[in-house]
Amino acid sequence: MDETPQEVPLYSMDIPHIAAVELPLRVKNEQKAIDALGGKNKISDSIKDSAIPIELKLRKDPFQHPIKAAYSANERVVLKIQIKKDIVKQNPTKSIQELLQLNEVKPKIQPVAIIDKTYRFRAMSDFQISTKHNKMLQDLKKNVLDATNYQTVKDYVADHNYFNNKSDLNNEYFENRDHMLPPPPLFSHINYPYNYKYQKNPVTAVVKDEKSGDLKVVSKKSSIKLHTILIPYETEPPKQPPSLLTKNYEELIKNHPPRGSHDDILIRCIEWVKEIFEIKPIWLRRQLVDIIPEEFKRHLKLALPYVTYLYRSGPWRFCNIKIGIDPRLDSKYWIYQTEYFRVIGRKSEENENSKKIIPKTLEDLKYKISISQHEFFDGVNLPSAITFQIGDIIDMDITSVITNHKQNMGNDFLKDAPDVYSGWVNKQTMDLIRKIMRYKLNCLVNEQPIDQNKIYKFTTLNFNKEDTTEKENEELEDEPIDDTVINNEIGDGDEEIEEDVDDELTNVNEEDVIAIIKKLNPENYQQLSHLVGFIKQDNLDLD
Repeated sequence: MDETPQEVPLYSMDIPHIAAVELPLRVKNEQKAIDALGGKNKISDSIKDSAIPIELKLRKDPFQHPIKAAYSANERVVLKIQIKKDIVKQNPTKSIQELLQLNEVKPKIQPVAIIDKTYRFRAMSDFQISTKHNKMLQDLKKNVLDATNYQTVKDYVADHNYFNNKSDLNNEYFENRDHMLPPPPLFSHINYPYNYKYQKNPVTAVVKDEKSGDLKVVSKKSSIKLHTILIPYETEPPKQPPSLLTKNYEELIKNHPPRGSHDDILIRCIEWVKEIFEIKPIWLRRQLVDIIPEEFKRHLKLALPYVTYLYRSGPWRFCNIKIGIDPRLDSKYWIYQTEYFRVIGRKSEENENSKKIIPKTLEDLKYKISISQHEFFDGVNLPSAITFQIGDIIDMDITSVITNHKQNMGNDFLKDAPDVYSGWVNKQTMDLIRKIMRYKLNCLVNEQPIDQNKIYKFTTLNFNKEDTTEKENEELEDEPIDDTVINNEIGDGDEEIEEDVDDELTNVNEEDVIAIIKKLNPENYQQLSHLVGFIKQDNLDLD
């Protein structure tokens, strides 16, 4: 007899089409499983009409929440596989799939049916309440739900005074105790369980501190320390780059890296940054990204610390400033002061087809550099940036304010010394510029028309500080500016913190932070030192 697998054409015989029910349990008693699904008639009705659901009830309780089956019309074939008994006896622990992989097995395979309807239980069973000890519900079940004659139901209703006026509910019923109420029809508001996939963070590891022996979580992600100089407004700016960067740059030049290598591109990028900061001493990072050659873009954040520093606060907040220049010492740097706005709903994407313009801070220079217009505030289009240099604002209302105030205020337009709030420009002018920008950004975000009468009202009432009455000032403050959408208060939010600053901050470790706090505020250091142990995770079980 030929024992090779016999190939039988699938549709060469009258193969029956059947339905299958996949139960989320092991069936030992078929009749109990059928009863749990509602009986043969209920299953048959559901197969004939897919609109009738098949429900699985795990307990004989009319108040339990059944599990509904999901219906699938995907077809599958039921195969009949015959293997010699001797082979099965010799491999009692192997499954059918493992037996078929044995060389000596030559089974007979025959299709016997096609499953064209499958019912699967994937939904949650919901939360369940057992009513076994609920006297009221058991009484209802016995005399009404499971009643075998009319008289039983009639007597039950009569005993409860036909449920009129709730006479059977005395004052004791309303005490704070179990009221024997039926459970709600549903507890969970979702049908399928959500897999949160709790797992260890793949970029972290638990290590033991060599000094203290404590366990701590550290990042496995390798990051390059940028040595970015980020200082408060009150701090004296640096006169030269960090010694480590100076030494590294000298070594790069000395080694003569091959053309196109990482070090070669970094050297050329540093040279480009030096040239661009000779043209203009204070730049916004986004504008540099807009004009830098494509081959240097990935190296820009590495090259900037060799040439520039940043203020973390004040009128030149997060501008890249050429090392050796202190904008607080010369009023000519007022045009580079920045205004920062937290704009919810702004365009984050950059339009490659955006018009190129020469900003005002570069118009009078020998080198003409064009930058995408979406980087500037024009009062008409919602910009992609959220930080703007005053001298580069192209909105006509704001440029008119600056021109008029310079002409009418004369020497009072600029202060004798800058401050952290408005820099070199007088407070009145800066407040007016901010008010106009907030109002226009608010309109652009909400797609509302800009009312020029309000702009006129801003400018006329704010221009002459002495002529402005207290009532008019209050009226200005009542202008409907949505501060939840537009906000430019100093120090509010850091949505446009430069990437190099972010990278630099991620390199600060626990010991550095604690050392700084100890130096600046010994009292807080004593309090925080007791909390450090809670985040070291010294009780982690590595097994």
